[in-house]
Amino acid sequence: AHDVPGIIHAATRLHDFSPDNPLYALVLAKSQLELGNLDASEVHFKKAVMLSPKLAEAYKGLGNVYLGKEDYDRAAKNFKKALDAMRSAH
Repeated sequence: AHDVPGIIHAATRLHDFSPDNPLYALVLAKSQLELGNLDASEVHFKKAVMLSPKLAEAYKGLGNVYLGKEDYDRAAKNFKKALDAMRSAH
């Protein structure tokens, strides 16, 4: 099992030192999602997308957040953005 609270604490500290690094926002988003904190996860995934608009993993995460919120339209849109970002990366 993962030490999710420990991961969140470490990622929060790193994010505080380097708030423009999308990977720290992504780690926070994934950790919050794993805990079921959909609103907090959404905030961090959106920040990761804002910092790195081609980060497919952030769009995929947002899609998962919206699935959890039963907002299927936004989930589908973000999964499509994830696919588009993955295709443009190759």
